[in-house]
Amino acid sequence: MMMEKYIDMRKKRNIRRGAWIWRMIVLSFILYPLSFSEAHAQVKVGLRGGLDVSEMSFSNDVFKKSNRMGFFVGPVVKFTVPVVGLSFDVSGLYAKRNAEIRDIYMSAEADQPEKLKFSDKMVLVPIHVRYGITFGEGGVFAFAGPQFGFNINGEDEQTLREEVASWRSRDSELSFDLGGGLTLGKLEFTVCYNVPLGKAGEVKVKSAADEVFKGTYKTWKISAAYFF
Repeated sequence: MMMEKYIDMRKKRNIRRGAWIWRMIVLSFILYPLSFSEAHAQVKVGLRGGLDVSEMSFSNDVFKKSNRMGFFVGPVVKFTVPVVGLSFDVSGLYAKRNAEIRDIYMSAEADQPEKLKFSDKMVLVPIHVRYGITFGEGGVFAFAGPQFGFNINGEDEQTLREEVASWRSRDSELSFDLGGGLTLGKLEFTVCYNVPLGKAGEVKVKSAADEVFKGTYKTWKISAAYFF
């Protein structure tokens, strides 16, 4: 009993330490563009919103996957620095990501697999380095950078099938954005591909020997932003 309590305390301590490290990493990325003096940097604040289409993949080909659409919205800050064409942007986005998998082994009829649906609510913090070319009131640019995600589902697990399978999201996740965009005056439009750098969660199948299948999202995102 004492040993179990000790292991549980160690796990909680490691979780808190990991969360603190994540916050420091995100803060360092946010503060870097601010290190340029205000006299030489231009700062714009805006609102960004968009849609995403996610495809799930698992550590084992147990499920058939379907692409599902989600959305995201939140504030964005853009920093233009005194280097021709170079800028940064940082966003704080509320996102809802939907997923649908088809159970091909647990269903009574394999030719009509049961649809298992779930969703994740996240706070996303994408931080991008941008390089672009301007012409008049518009321009084009390419961007890349990490995206930090924090789970705000408010529940440990989502039941996919009662007493059979459940989905558990990670508390935090890391991915990488790569994309391009177009500016027209105060408007900005982007297309982006998001590559996972770790698992987003796992499906647990309850059986004589519980099985766990790690899942990741690969996501296409389109967005529009308005800068004040």
